[in-house]
Amino acid sequence: PHLSRAELARTVLAEWPAARSVVVLGESYSTAVAVAVAAARPPGLAGLILITPSFAARPRRPLRLLAPLLPPVRPPAAVLRWLLLDRRGPAADRLAAAVARVPPRI
Repeated sequence: PHLSRAELARTVLAEWPAARSVVVLGESYSTAVAVAVAAARPPGLAGLILITPSFAARPRRPLRLLAPLLPPVRPPAAVLRWLLLDRRGPAADRLAAAVARVPPRI
């Protein structure tokens, strides 16, 4: 079962850490989710970062057909560090911890 962008935004807002400042990061397909979360103006929202926004794009048809056949998995922390952030910084640790809390189906 795939979640819609609106359902993903509601999921993020339901887990929002109101006691801390948060910068929302959206990349590619998830930029629409990030914008929806920021538009809700949750307490502690410190900023919004969009990387290669694709607000209207959907995955190509062959990829959409393959998606139900693939098991949901979390990206390994080492992959996140290599792709996104400084490999040894505290931000990489926080990102890996945040991703580990998200159910793989999301």
